[in-house]
Amino acid sequence: MPQTRVRVTGGALRGFQLAEPGGARLRPTSARVREAIFNVLAPRIEDAAVLDLFAGTGAPIQSSGTPARPHVDRSAGLRRYRRSVLRDVGGCMRTAIFPGAFDPVTNGHLDLVKRMTRLFDRVIVAVIRGREKSAMFTCEERIELFREAVKDLSNVEVEQLEGLTVEFAKQRGAVAIVRGIRGGGDFEYEFDMALMNRKMEPSIESVYLMTNHEYIYVSASRVREVSQLGYDVDGLVPDHVRTAIRERVGLKA
Repeated sequence: MPQTRVRVTGGALRGFQLAEPGGARLRPTSARVREAIFNVLAPRIEDAAVLDLFAGTGAPIQSSGTPARPHVDRSAGLRRYRRSVLRDVGGCMRTAIFPGAFDPVTNGHLDLVKRMTRLFDRVIVAVIRGREKSAMFTCEERIELFREAVKDLSNVEVEQLEGLTVEFAKQRGAVAIVRGIRGGGDFEYEFDMALMNRKMEPSIESVYLMTNHEYIYVSASRVREVSQLGYDVDGLVPDHVRTAIRERVGLKA
């Protein structure tokens, strides 16, 4: 039996068709009622925070252009469905890739991600696999630590990256690769990389955000170094990452 499709009735994604979510408990609001509601709210919805109070597609919220889209229903099935919706509408949304080793994720990384969510509809954190022998955490552990750190950001995903970043970005319909810059040394490296990425894929832009002054001295390598020497990195990394680091280096949490 073919899967039923539902149509987005308003906003930037008007007319776009999505797979209908399954489940006997799903009772979506009729399309005409939703359309009427959003037509009334449209002039006032810019820069508003919207709660999605029903287990539907989330498409009306995505289509409205509102930057904050927290969802009350956080069931695993619904999260999987919403991720599939994001993939379906990826070509209509501004997606950015944030690549890095993130060994471990720091508060500086999180600050950058939060700022990206105000610039892009969808942010994919791409955790690079490699250098496992010298890493503090495996790629899988780094992914889980980052996912826990961004669990309250509904438009952020965390995936593994192998191969070329531009190919990864192209496959996911991204318009930009975003990196943070702390100083001149970072700029020289990133400038060369940006030129190479543009040569390989001219349609994807390189975007750079200056690191917040609070985290200008914070890097994953420095966090690893000082923590292995016994320093408590509280305030430099999220709490759950601090706990994981102290367990890894054999210190009491």
